[in-house]
Amino acid sequence: MSRHNMSGMDAASKLLMANEAMAKDAINFILQDSNYSVVEGSMQMRNAEAIAKLPGLRNLYKKISNDVVWELEVTDGGPPVAILAAFENQSYPSRIMPVRGLLSTTIRVLAWRQETEDEHKARRDFTSEEERLDGVREGDRPTPVLPATVYFGQEAWPGKARLHGMLELPEGLRSHFADCPSNLLSFRDMDSKQLSRLPIGAFRCVAICIRYAEDPTALRRAWDTDPSFQLVDTMPEAALDVISIATGFDLRKTNQEDNNMKKKMSTCEKFFREEGEAIGEARGRAEGRDKTVLEFIQGKREYHVPDIQIREELLKFFKLDEATAQRYMEAGLAKA
Repeated sequence: MSRHNMSGMDAASKLLMANEAMAKDAINFILQDSNYSVVEGSMQMRNAEAIAKLPGLRNLYKKISNDVVWELEVTDGGPPVAILAAFENQSYPSRIMPVRGLLSTTIRVLAWRQETEDEHKARRDFTSEEERLDGVREGDRPTPVLPATVYFGQEAWPGKARLHGMLELPEGLRSHFADCPSNLLSFRDMDSKQLSRLPIGAFRCVAICIRYAEDPTALRRAWDTDPSFQLVDTMPEAALDVISIATGFDLRKTNQEDNNMKKKMSTCEKFFREEGEAIGEARGRAEGRDKTVLEFIQGKREYHVPDIQIREELLKFFKLDEATAQRYMEAGLAKA
């Protein structure tokens, strides 16, 4: 991805993850194996840069600035748990994301400690010298931080998923050392089962388009069959921008062309129904019919639709017999 595209992707992906529905889908996907999910109506976006205003944390924050931070609750059916989800959006691979996740967690816990100390000092409610030195009282708890990395690129991710994976530590020692996951969400590495587990909607469209960016046939098949693509007209602009920058696939244009093709198919079907293929039709009508069907075949092939699928659509929509459909398919190849 070029430097220009990286800049555009950084801006678009930040807007994407600032969308509540997009962030919710990402969090639910990350937590799916835990049986926890986001509590409806609990999400509130935090000012990701507010932490930099706290004395002592400005310089540290410069080394790790989260793109988007959400405050929310999750539940497995029991009492809700309050968490912070700190998103890092990546357009290129990074080998140190677990370290950045650890820093993200650390500075937010430090910020909590400082804010909590300031509140207690203002209320003058420390009950012991130990509490005053710690800056917190018994029962004070920081909000757990969920570091999350959303990767929009096409290069293989070279880094490790957890901090322990970056360290040369024997298995027997690992429990004694701090660990941190990056909670990597890499679209390019998702398989069809994982894609199908994403909720129908814009986030799933982004995932599918990036996953199949280098496989036009699979991408077109998804466009024709996955219900998420039926929602293009209502998708956030940021989702469409991310797809366009990451893959070069313009869903706005494709959707318009597809609608035009559907209108043409409807016109063709009406033509065949009304005019038929009766022998003895006027030559002009036959030529008009041929031109329309050949344009239909050519348009499908431009989107890498397999010939077997095109033939099925000729039979279904235009009510052709096998021999006539085959004749048009061969004529279409000769024309191409």
